[in-house]
Amino acid sequence: MNKALTLLKSKGLRATVARLQLLSILEETGRARMTAENIFMRVSSEGGSLSLASVYRVLKELSISGLVDRGWYKEGQEIRLLFSLGRVGSERARPEIVCVMCNRSMDIQLPDLRPELNRLAEEMSLQPDDRPIVIQVTCPNCAGK
Repeated sequence: MNKALTLLKSKGLRATVARLQLLSILEETGRARMTAENIFMRVSSEGGSLSLASVYRVLKELSISGLVDRGWYKEGQEIRLLFSLGRVGSERARPEIVCVMCNRSMDIQLPDLRPELNRLAEEMSLQPDDRPIVIQVTCPNCAGK
């Protein structure tokens, strides 16, 4: 809960019960991705009284502030919106590989990837930004299923 409070203060956000609960749950899971429904179930199982709509609203607020990463990922045959604790600073710039089946996340060490993508974007008259680079794959464990 202490880290969640520090994160909120760093972004100039009030430390509401809902924000603290959601950040604490995401902090416990590390870089694992969760659906809003899974987060809602965790809040409910821990005695929280947030509605699913409130979970979505707070996740959106935290995502806009950069404290939560969100993205669309294929999960089996469905495409789902998944949330994870946001990466900050230089950690945010590191590309990662994510398994589309189990959502396992692995950082990759390619320091030249972002500069090269930014160069390509500028050549195409596009505006590069610092959003996370996520490469979606099927891991060896899931490929055999």
